[in-house]
Amino acid sequence: MKIAFRVTPFILCLLACTVQSWAQWIQTNGPEGGRIASLAAIGTDIFAGTRYHGAFRSSDRGLSWVPVSVGFENDEILSMMAKDSFLYAGVPNRGLFVSSDRGDHWTSANVGLTAADLHDFAVIDSFIFVVSNSKGVFRTSNGGASWENVNGTVLDYREFTCLCASGSRLFAGGQSGVYASSDYGLSWSEVNEGLTQWSIRDIAVIDSHLFAASYLGGVFMSTDNGAHWSLKG
Repeated sequence: MKIAFRVTPFILCLLACTVQSWAQWIQTNGPEGGRIASLAAIGTDIFAGTRYHGAFRSSDRGLSWVPVSVGFENDEILSMMAKDSFLYAGVPNRGLFVSSDRGDHWTSANVGLTAADLHDFAVIDSFIFVVSNSKGVFRTSNGGASWENVNGTVLDYREFTCLCASGSRLFAGGQSGVYASSDYGLSWSEVNEGLTQWSIRDIAVIDSHLFAASYLGGVFMSTDNGAHWSLKG
């Protein structure tokens, strides 16, 4: 016997609501200050850097938050990154701070770092990279104990605000488009073919696909490690 099934408006509504529920976001209880500038995670702990209220930590998926920014409680945390058990925080006008105990204590890590506006981080092998809008790209191979500038002559006098690592290749994006390095920042080359908007705000990677978010120009994608870009939305 053939059984007929009729999809009623109620069932359609139920299915739509079910799909919508999979994509819901729930606001957490804080942290105090509200204006979040950066996020990072170590294990089950999540850290939020705020604008002018320092950093906060949650160990219960956002149900509660505790301040973890002794020494810069009233500062903006422009950028954050976690590597292994270390937490890094970029504080405008004060530079970089590092914590080895999940934010309970912080130490300054600015030896060789001549910039205080640190916007983004990236990691390749034992190297940590940080980018400054005013001074370009710096790297460290000792966890932040000392830094060196790796602009060469290519990145000098250009503004950059984002970094992205794809395998052993490092990308820097900013007002002059995208630049790439395959030798840990020792040399750089421009990789802007196909970009119709060169003001790049962020770069992300999924498998072998690179995505570049432009200012007022949409999102561009590259499938050949930045050699060519095409507009995707």
